[in-house]
Amino acid sequence: MKVSEGSQMAIIQQVQQTYGVTVSVRPHQCSIATYRDVCVVIVRGSVGDYKAIKEAANVLFGKLAGGIGV
Repeated sequence: MKVSEGSQMAIIQQVQQTYGVTVSVRPHQCSIATYRDVCVVIVRGSVGDYKAIKEAANVLFGKLAGGIGV
């Protein structure tokens, strides 16, 4: 199941507010046409809050990737 772009933004905003992190999403710079829909998600936060960063990344992967397992 693919998550709509509007839903993706809402999920990202919710994760940023809940965990106090910054999330950036950009297209992957891969030249292979098969992977044109691949993007890079960057989760940033304070070094002291590494547990919050890890949890935020897990929640994002779970919600945006449809729970594929990490």
